[in-house]
Amino acid sequence: MEIVTESRLGPTALLAASMSGRTHRPSVFLSQSAVGFYGDTGNETVTESSPAGTGFLAELVAAWEEAARPAASAGIRTICVNANSRAWSRSP
Repeated sequence: MEIVTESRLGPTALLAASMSGRTHRPSVFLSQSAVGFYGDTGNETVTESSPAGTGFLAELVAAWEEAARPAASAGIRTICVNANSRAWSRSP
């Protein structure tokens, strides 16, 4: 799990800190994490006001979003997207 955690938090923190320290900052920092923030909700619809879930994925996503905070603290509009992507294939 350490590899998964570091591969998400490290680059996000580096980007956020690097942008924050620049004289000419970008106007927006978009960070996409994962829908795992909400935990396993089954068929329940989640919204921005839904509570955080529990467990590894929920904690990872919360830390991932926290890693983006230096950009927001520097006045850069910071958007954290919790999205689910689904891979699929089609047989010929």
